[in-house]
Amino acid sequence: MKVFKYNLDGIRLQTLLLPLRSEILHVDEQNGTLCLWAKVDDMQLLTEPRKIAIVGTGHSLINTNLKHINTIQVDSMVFHFFEVLE
Repeated sequence: MKVFKYNLDGIRLQTLLLPLRSEILHVDEQNGTLCLWAKVDDMQLLTEPRKIAIVGTGHSLINTNLKHINTIQVDSMVFHFFEVLE
């Protein structure tokens, strides 16, 4: 097991391909880039799509089946990160 970092695009909904059964740990900004950290089995060859939603404070949620990952503040903006569960 290892912790890997994945860069996020600043878009509202995106899909990352993570090794099967990865555990999403945290999202934050690092050196001006939004990043997601996940605990992964680096020997796992199979991947699965994981949908990540970014929602600004006061904006509508895109789905009700969401798991909160983290909330961060970048300058004067506050962003909430969720995994969209199927």
